[in-house]
Amino acid sequence: MKYFMDLEYGRTKKPKNPANKNPQIPNEDAIEQLDTKVKRPRLGQSIASDLWGVTFMIEYIDSRGARSCRRVSIRDVRQRETDLTICCWCHERDAYRAFKFDRITNVIDLDGVVHNPMEFFAEELLIDFKIGPRFLSRQKLFDNLPLFYTIPLMAGLSRTDGYMHPLEIDVILQYIEDRNSILFGHFLSDEEQRAAASIIKRLHVDQEFFNEARDWLETQPTEAAILARYAVRLVNADEVLADSEVEYLHRMKD
Repeated sequence: MKYFMDLEYGRTKKPKNPANKNPQIPNEDAIEQLDTKVKRPRLGQSIASDLWGVTFMIEYIDSRGARSCRRVSIRDVRQRETDLTICCWCHERDAYRAFKFDRITNVIDLDGVVHNPMEFFAEELLIDFKIGPRFLSRQKLFDNLPLFYTIPLMAGLSRTDGYMHPLEIDVILQYIEDRNSILFGHFLSDEEQRAAASIIKRLHVDQEFFNEARDWLETQPTEAAILARYAVRLVNADEVLADSEVEYLHRMKD
């Protein structure tokens, strides 16, 4: 758990040159530092619109055989023929990096559980490698404007006290269910609920996205009011109201 203590809300550092919005993300072996920013994808643009912000640790072996442990937040998943590349913000290098999937030896989750990389991406993130980096289901769960912004905010609120309680995840899933049913007439299947929960518990919200989502909510008073009701339910779910949760709620409002 100590590995992830500095991934709490508001503690990540920013890229040094935000002017370039769409750089090429180099392979980890090809460059040591990249001081540019990768633009968040538009809705439905790529797999990254759902996976953006999913955070975990990898154990990696580069082309020279050097081993390292990296805390990473996904920015994109790309495939060329049989080569799969995971494009991430690397918290150790404080820069964007691209890691070849076949050089990732282990994935270490936020709760310290060690996963086989193939099993983690296929079973936890539900990526189907046989047909390229595509989700097996739930493409529409986060692919609409309200949930695109609000689900990461609720995940950040849940984790701000250092622990994402299962009852808090249930509240977020109920929020997704309710908004999808009202907006699209769609009710979540058991598989979709499992997929959504898997993503929710690994989402990491940085300051830039927090500000972007809050700015959007200021233009959407109805969505902001609905989110506020569920946010209150979330912080009360575990029957413990932490000071950090109160502060996060105030920042969402302010």
